[in-house]
Amino acid sequence: MAKEQKDTNTVETAAKQEAKQAVKAEQQESVYTVAEFAENSDKLFNTKPECVVAALRAAEKETCTLSEAREIVDKFLKKEVK
Repeated sequence: MAKEQKDTNTVETAAKQEAKQAVKAEQQESVYTVAEFAENSDKLFNTKPECVVAALRAAEKETCTLSEAREIVDKFLKKEVK
């Protein structure tokens, strides 16, 4: 019984450490404005500035990290046009 509890505690501790590392990684990422992303849209997203601005406005973002912006712009560009 005690061994099972140790194993459970070890798993919980490992999960907590992974969560802390993920938070640290997010905190280390720089935050940029929509204008900064638009200025570099061709290099960062391989698309026009208008698309980047529209995607981030639709997501109601004024600032975000590069990884967030990439995800938002990618989803926006893949949306089906009705």
